[in-house]
Amino acid sequence: MEIKKEIKSVQCFLGMCNFYRRFIPNCNQIAQPLVNFPSQREHWSKRQEEAIENLKKALSSAPLLTPRTTGDNYRLTTDASMQGLGAVLEKKLDNKVLGVVSYFSKTLQGPQKNYPPGELELLAIMQALEHFRYLLHDHHFILRTDHISLLSLQNKKEPSRRIATWLAELSEYDFELSYLKGSENVVAVPLSRDIPTTINALTTEELDQKVGKRYATETLGVAPY
Repeated sequence: MEIKKEIKSVQCFLGMCNFYRRFIPNCNQIAQPLVNFPSQREHWSKRQEEAIENLKKALSSAPLLTPRTTGDNYRLTTDASMQGLGAVLEKKLDNKVLGVVSYFSKTLQGPQKNYPPGELELLAIMQALEHFRYLLHDHHFILRTDHISLLSLQNKKEPSRRIATWLAELSEYDFELSYLKGSENVVAVPLSRDIPTTINALTTEELDQKVGKRYATETLGVAPY
């Protein structure tokens, strides 16, 4: 598949990638040089070429994905950084392991870049819940995050209007909060980070290896529950 160095060609390719983005780890970050090109924030360079190759590789890879079904066996893991938000939705399988259902990542917009860490963590949760609402609403699930930040926001005597709104929306969900240190968050953390599209980029294969080391398995997204 040849991508011409033209705005229309790049936009068509991005449109295709966007359709499959929930199955591509780090999709937003990998595609950023291509997103910048049509808006003339970047001229065509090696960054765009590498972004195309990384996206092609991700599209042609075959990570293990679990079918989406409603139920109470989901686990949502979220993370936030100064570059973006990330989440992974997993489902408990019959053999008591977890299979990846879908990924979520989003770059920060405008004022969001000035949010303090605690609010960014809560923003990541709210964006992920909105994205996966059709699967998680009205069902019990496990929410894994750095909940120390979340608890500090919940305990504020006079939270800002934005935080109060988020906490009200959060109360609509039935979940069990599970603390997860950033060093152990091997999937959602990379999704929220600004991964450069260079030879050192975190590819799907490398992400497989990181997850494998953490959970003693060689398959992406499969872990002890």
